Amino acid sequence: MAYSISVIIRTKNESKYLGRVLQRLKEQQYKGSVEIILVDSGSTDNTVSIAEEFGCSIIEMKPGTFSFGRALNLGIKEAQGDIIINLSGHSVPVNTDYFNLMAQPFEDDKVAATFGRDIPWPEACPSQARDILNHFPETGCGGNKFSNANAALRRQVWQVIPFDEQLSACEDMLWARSVMGKGYKITYIGKAKVFHSHTSSLRYIFNRYHKERKSMKKFLNLPDIGMVDVFRNALWQTVNDFAFLRKNGYHLKWYFHVPFYRLAQEAGLYLGSRSAD
Repeated sequence: MAYSISVIIRTKNESKYLGRVLQRLKEQQYKGSVEIILVDSGSTDNTVSIAEEFGCSIIEMKPGTFSFGRALNLGIKEAQGDIIINLSGHSVPVNTDYFNLMAQPFEDDKVAATFGRDIPWPEACPSQARDILNHFPETGCGGNKFSNANAALRRQVWQVIPFDEQLSACEDMLWARSVMGKGYKITYIGKAKVFHSHTSSLRYIFNRYHKERKSMKKFLNLPDIGMVDVFRNALWQTVNDFAFLRKNGYHLKWYFHVPFYRLAQEAGLYLGSRSAD
């Protein structure tokens, strides 16, 4: 069955990759109808003009009102498709059968959502690359790792369980727990790959993990992280990163970056564990 599909792309200053994202979506070999909706939160580059060139519907929201859940809910409310595909503005599908792979499991009425495999861009920081490859294996990834950077969901389920708009991050994890708690299934599609990784900026890494840990405390019973944990975990991750660097022939410069990356990551988790969303 060829379901109608609506693709929701959240953006803010995504001009670097957005053209490649949209071009790949246009190249998909899919028999059903497809619409692409861009939800933009105040881009100051040419993100919106790129989307217009590709014929996307565009919804603009004020940056001060943004949350990941709110942006998705806003886009889905305007969508017409039976299946909603959520993509980040820098998640580029690898193959042209992406829509087919993501939609096929919905033939099972108990499937509420599917999500695909993120793989890092070749230029990604090795610490981040290793985390992504560990988080998204070829097979065997559970629904608790559901990610809206590369996901599809059944519109009818979303109408009953929309995304939380108050969380600053991890709205996808909370949604997955909620729908699985209602008896639905979430299916991992390892062949539905997208290139997806982030900047290696230490400030970005700190803020990201601070925000994620802070949000997860709202719906997970997580223990606080101590200072000993910060340095122990950073050291352990650094040792494993160095092995990853050697195995994959990374440039020497990354050996100097990795320890600071891991400290920024663990510091973000530490402070996030001590605050409430």
